[in-house]
Amino acid sequence: MGSFTAVANHLDTTVGNISRAVSVLEESLDTRLLQRSTHRLVITDAGRRFYDPCVAILTDVEHAEAEARDALLEPRGTLRVHSVPGLGRNLVTRAVIAYRKSYPDVSVDLLLSQRMPNLLEEQLDVGIVITRTLPDSAYVSQNIGTSHCILAASPVYLAAQPAPMCPEDLIGHQCVLLGTVDYAPDEWRLESTAGDATHSSAP
Repeated sequence: MGSFTAVANHLDTTVGNISRAVSVLEESLDTRLLQRSTHRLVITDAGRRFYDPCVAILTDVEHAEAEARDALLEPRGTLRVHSVPGLGRNLVTRAVIAYRKSYPDVSVDLLLSQRMPNLLEEQLDVGIVITRTLPDSAYVSQNIGTSHCILAASPVYLAAQPAPMCPEDLIGHQCVLLGTVDYAPDEWRLESTAGDATHSSAP
């Protein structure tokens, strides 16, 4: 801009502040960046070699900021999602297909597992789990639905075994057990239609 006065006016500060800032910078670099005279400033060779890379760095920063802002408007990159298998194979895969139609520049990695994921260690963006409570963390959580499990048996099995009428009747039956985040596979929490809850050891 040719003078400290012009720079001070551009930055809405005082000439003294600009002069002190340049002096501090020159002292830290142990070299003179500007030749000063009463009427003008002339950049030195060292000043030019310092100035050009600084301009390039600032340009890169502006470009990076623009890319970050554009990412909110036009998502791109890879979205890493964890889901429990039951939801993942049915609901989540359909949601992924719909999402990719809206945002074709985003690829989706879907990891299916019954366990509680560690989003940070596994570099996951989203975790979809079935649980009654979440571990304490700074994660943002959203309840997206309610899941219910039922006891079921095939007609062939019930033709050979008496149908259980109460939790105690389950003892001795053959069962397929699914361990979840909340419950160990050897313990069931049963609720009646009236809302009564009982705990039963799995057969």
